[in-house]
This record gives sequence, C-alpha cells and structure tokens, in this order.
Amino acid sequence: MTTPAPTSTPAPPPGSSTPPVDPAAASAAAAAAAAAAREAAQLAASTRAAGAAAAAAATTARNQAALAQATLARSAAIISAQLAVTAAQSAVDEAQEVLDAATADFNSASAMSARLHALAADAATATEASQRAVGALVRSLAQRQSGAAAADVMTSRNAHEDLLDQLGSLDQLNHMSGNLDIVRQRAQAAEKRATDLLAQAQAADDLARGIPVQQAQDALTAAQAALAGAQARLSALLSSSIASYAPSSTASSFSLFSLPDASDIGQLSDQGWASPALGTISDGFGPRPVRPIAGVGEFHYGTDIAASCGSPIRAATSGLVESVGPNGTLGNWVLINNGDGIETGYGHIADGQTLVAVGDPVAAGQVIAGVGSTGASTGCHLHFEVHIDGVRVNPQPFMTQRGVTLGQG
Repeated sequence: MTTPAPTSTPAPPPGSSTPPVDPAAASAAAAAAAAAAREAAQLAASTRAAGAAAAAAATTARNQAALAQATLARSAAIISAQLAVTAAQSAVDEAQEVLDAATADFNSASAMSARLHALAADAATATEASQRAVGALVRSLAQRQSGAAAADVMTSRNAHEDLLDQLGSLDQLNHMSGNLDIVRQRAQAAEKRATDLLAQAQAADDLARGIPVQQAQDALTAAQAALAGAQARLSALLSSSIASYAPSSTASSFSLFSLPDASDIGQLSDQGWASPALGTISDGFGPRPVRPIAGVGEFHYGTDIAASCGSPIRAATSGLVESVGPNGTLGNWVLINNGDGIETGYGHIADGQTLVAVGDPVAAGQVIAGVGSTGASTGCHLHFEVHIDGVRVNPQPFMTQRGVTLGQG
C-alpha cells in the first residue's frame, strides 16, 4: 500500500508581510460583531419603545387634563344653570305671592263694593219711600188746612155740638205738621245716606280697578316662562353630560359629578363631622335617566344610603334645626342650618321617628331620626343632601373633604 506524501502549508510569497489567518479567531470575531449588532438593534428598539410609551403617556396626560378642564367647565355651567333655575323659581314664587295678594285685595274690594252698592240701593229705596210719605202728608195737610175747613169750626150752625170735633181736627192738623217735619228729616237723612253709600261704593269700585291684578298675572306668566327656559337649559346640559361622560370605574376617568363642587371652599371643615347613616350607597348625585319610581325628578340632588328600617339617622355636623315635616317626594324631612351657608337635609324619615323640632340645636353625630321609606321610595334608606348657599351639591366629595366617606358600614 502506498503511503500519501505529507502536505505542508504553502509558504508565503517571497517579500509578503501578511500574518497567517486563524480561522477560530476569525469566527469568534464575526460572532462578537453579530452579537454587538444584535445588542445595538435591541437597544434601538427599546429606545423607540420608550419614546412611544412616553409619547402615549404625554397624550394620555393631555387628554385627561383636557377632559378634567372640560368637566370642570361643564360642572360650572350646570351649577350656574342650577342657580338660574333656583333664582327663576324664587321669582315665580314671589310673583305668585304678589298675584295672590292682589287677587285677595281685588276680591275684598269687589265684595265691599257689591255690599255698598246693595246698601246704597236699599237707602235709595228708603229715600223714595220717605219722599212719597212726605208728599202724601203735604197733600193731606194742604187739604185739611184749606180756609173752608178752618171757617167751619167757627161758623157751624151746630157750633155747640161740633165744637169739640172741630177743635180735634185742628189738633190733628198741628200733629200732622209736626209729623211732616219728622218725615221730611228722615227723608233727607235717607237721601244723604244713599248718597254717601253710593260715593263709598264708587270709591270701592275705583279701588278695585286700581289693584294691578292683570299686571301681577302678566308678571307671573313672564316668570313662569323664564323658569321654563332655565329648566330647559339645565335639562339640556344634564342630557349633554349624560351623553358626554359615560360611567367608568377606571382610576384615570373623570366623572362630572364626582368632582368637588366649585362653591365648596372648605366651609366648617374645622368642626366635627359624622356619617349621617351606616349603609351602602344605593344612588348617587346626578342625572337619573332611569327613574326608580314615578314622580321623582330626572336629576337626583342627594346621596341615597340604604339602611335597615328604623336605624339611626345622625346629624352630619352641629347646627340648628331649620325645617321639620313632609317634603313632597322626600317624605318626612329634616333640614339643619349648619352655618356659614351650609345646610344638610335628611329625607324619607320613618313616620313617628323624627326626634327633633324646629329651633333645636344638634351636635355632630347626634341621632335626629330613624331611617324609613316615606315619600317616593322603594325601600328603607336615607336621602342625604348638602346645600351651599341654597344650592344643592354632591354630598360625597363634600363629606370626603371633611374626613367622612359615605356608604361605609
């Protein structure tokens, strides 16, 4: 068997200085270069992703800021519309009071005028009767006082027999003359009374005509039209709010009615506050597209806290009881004036379980009533309201700012 001749690496050409290439080293260098390229590509991708995330975060922040600004603007518009409705309602109430007063005055003046006219008519009838009596007496007296009648007394052939009768006739004439004066005075008095009563009746007519009933009615009509316009504007804003702000449970979303009210500047924050009832929130402040029961409004002006019947209702903070009694769909109601423009209201109180009266002072946490289901209600719960300068605001953020979370317990 022939053994192959050994091979050798060709020698570099004479005069060449290139060192020999190590294949393993070359392969390692290529792998390192590829790894570096991959690392650079990954870094570039990470940088691009970080930039995109930052841009997305910035966009989200801008959108949230714009939404919050729009929400605040819309909230301010709704508050303004609510104030306009409140003012318009006050104007209607005042116009109604003016009309009621004017109507009452007109009816009183008209009734007085009718009675005076009736009395004047009676007096006129009495005057006519008196005048007829005067006329009859005058005619009778004239007949009896004729010269022939007087002469017969002295020249009668039966003078001795008729003297007493004739003297009696003269006495009757004198008596009739005296009666005539009395009847004439009565007739004059009746005529004066009739004249005076007629003048009073005409004055009552003038008074009735001067009472501005029609102006008051026109003012009420105008006030009612203004109220209808204000209510329509508020309704449009509320409807727009419902369409623009869909409910969301995400932490980044904004709710039009969960924000603190613009008029809440921390009034009474330094005094004690307490939860008005223990239970879960069954309905919040805001528009109510689906009404739970007939007769309730399209906007819910309070926070409903579902609680067992008869469980205690407590004053949210100290104050003086301002109003107690039935209040329409809110049933039995208590309103507390807490001072500094703040009022708190408590509705649907159980019958016979109101424990305070108007003028009573109350302290924070004091039991003032028992939970019930009076008024327009589907079950036992407390309807809790907060008013700031007469305007109803969302109780939840208001109470949260004062350290109380509604709906706990």
